[in-house]
Amino acid sequence: QQIINAVRNTQYTAGGTNTDTALKYATDTSFTPANGMRPNAAQIAIVITDGQSQNAGATAAEAKRLRDKGITVFSIGVGGGAKMAELNAIATDPDNTHVFVVTDFDSLNQIKGSLQQRTCNVKPTMVAATPTQKLCGGQADIVFLLDKSGSVGQPNFDKMLTFVRNVARDFNIGPNDVQIGVDTFSTGFDHEFKLNTHRDKASLQAAVSGVSYTGGGTNTGDAIKFMRQQSFTANSGHRPNVPKVAIVITDGQSNNKALASSEAQKARDAGITMLAIGIGSGVDDAELNSIATDPDSQNVYKASTFDALTGLQGYIAAKACDNAAPQPSANPAPAQTCGSKADIVFLIDSSGSVGPNNFQLLLNFINTLVKDLDIGQNKIRVGVEKFSSRPYNEFNLNRYDNKTALMAAVS
Repeated sequence: QQIINAVRNTQYTAGGTNTDTALKYATDTSFTPANGMRPNAAQIAIVITDGQSQNAGATAAEAKRLRDKGITVFSIGVGGGAKMAELNAIATDPDNTHVFVVTDFDSLNQIKGSLQQRTCNVKPTMVAATPTQKLCGGQADIVFLLDKSGSVGQPNFDKMLTFVRNVARDFNIGPNDVQIGVDTFSTGFDHEFKLNTHRDKASLQAAVSGVSYTGGGTNTGDAIKFMRQQSFTANSGHRPNVPKVAIVITDGQSNNKALASSEAQKARDAGITMLAIGIGSGVDDAELNSIATDPDSQNVYKASTFDALTGLQGYIAAKACDNAAPQPSANPAPAQTCGSKADIVFLIDSSGSVGPNNFQLLLNFINTLVKDLDIGQNKIRVGVEKFSSRPYNEFNLNRYDNKTALMAAVS
């Protein structure tokens, strides 16, 4: 009841359409632990607007920054003033499942079912884990392909190994669970250890710590080739019908981009899901995209520095787990439902072109969505931010744990 009341209290303001500042506020303020964001919940932003922003370039840049934080962004355009190119620039890829367009505010309810279903399908991208928690109840063969070229340096290479250990910590390691192998590359390629070399977490962690740094060039193409030919084979421990996942981590551009792209395509054609992580300003986004499995928005990751890798640990563990095959079980785990954890922030256009009557229709639409959600401290949380000339925070994710009060605050 708290959430319903909160919806009702949201006021119309009028003004310009500074969508970029609203997205920036969502990234820097709304989606933070201090304001209720939970690391083991799906993070979703729903942007609803009836017009083009006053700075399309800044809007696209801020939307990317929000997505890079792991937030799944849906955009809803209302009426003829909303520009499809900008809606696409705001939303998470693929656009056909994250962008909605309706003719007027009265028509918002026509997309209610589709929006609910698609938000329900969003999985958490950040995983809060303890070493004893079983996060991945399936089987996967995961190979890390690590750049140890001269530009990395020993201290940063050590940070990369720490990242690998931390990701591995979130899995059950063993011949019937997740297996992990490590390959490294610079000018040449080193098969550090096979998928089936280490059958328990302790020995795996020790082996990762023992991987040595060499320096050299950045021969990514040949490294991907050798990984495909040597690491994902029965001799190296790959198990039939178990998903294959490769995680490529690099801080620079390869010395042969065409080769890297073609070898990545061969790896994908061989059934290997390719995740690409680029570190620092020396990486080529186009090359990362050519290495990774589509969609790039879900399989390409960027870290500004090697220290920032820690912020990707949960994302990568969760993504690798998404690809894991479920283990045969007499008592399978129940399917995840919309009653599971999600943090949803609505960014709603309150500019002058909307008008008070349409703004009320927009609030009514949000309330119809909220009515069907399982609201609670350990379930779904909702925040609302409106924007016109500047963003206005109506309430944070952790403000309401009761549906009635939330809906009242919105409307």
